[in-house]
Amino acid sequence: MKKKPNINAIVHKVMDYIAYAKTELIVLGAVLLFDLLTKTMVANTMALNTAVTLVPKFAYFFYTHNYSAAFSSDFGLGNLIGADGVRLFFLVITLVAVVLYFICLYGCRKRRKFLRVMLALMIAGALGNFVDRLFLGYVRDFIYLEYFGLDIPILGGTGFAIFNFADAALVSSVIGVIVYILFMYKKDTQRLSTTASKDTQKSVQMDAQESVQVEGQENLQTSPIENTNDLQQKSNNENTI
Repeated sequence: MKKKPNINAIVHKVMDYIAYAKTELIVLGAVLLFDLLTKTMVANTMALNTAVTLVPKFAYFFYTHNYSAAFSSDFGLGNLIGADGVRLFFLVITLVAVVLYFICLYGCRKRRKFLRVMLALMIAGALGNFVDRLFLGYVRDFIYLEYFGLDIPILGGTGFAIFNFADAALVSSVIGVIVYILFMYKKDTQRLSTTASKDTQKSVQMDAQESVQVEGQENLQTSPIENTNDLQQKSNNENTI
């Protein structure tokens, strides 16, 4: 028969993980909340398709609705499956991605905090746009950057695609993960290997000490019986003489 899962043990593990991973969980919650709050503030104070200049020829708030993926791109899916199909597609993809991100975040709980924070940013960015698509049917974008009047085709022409803080979190996290893989992964893996080896040695030593203690207790329990048997045997020999 299969053993039923121990609910108390599962809850205990979850609470231990939350205590251990509080930094990345705080980052996740803070970025998600900030993204949703800024979207709501812009939606409540700006009319659709209107702009506010922050830095001339560079930074603007331009409020728009995005029915596609990040940076207003649907990769040509709109022509194949329509607007509703695109929305459903990105909802499913985002949900699957968020689950995988959480699995990665838990699996990397012993790795550098830098990687864990980058994964938390990735989850927050994905969830921020997921919430918009799920409840509104579109994503609220409002950040627009120009290149000071320069036309740079490789970067989209005279300006970058309109985005939000969830998109920024996603891009930043991807860059951070690449940096980790290129410059930190090898040393971090060596550190984990060394730590695992030390933990194994410590476990073996503790098992050996426990074994010695158990043997000592068993000897203490059996020795009085052995002494009593010796005395009885000696008494019988004297009586025989």
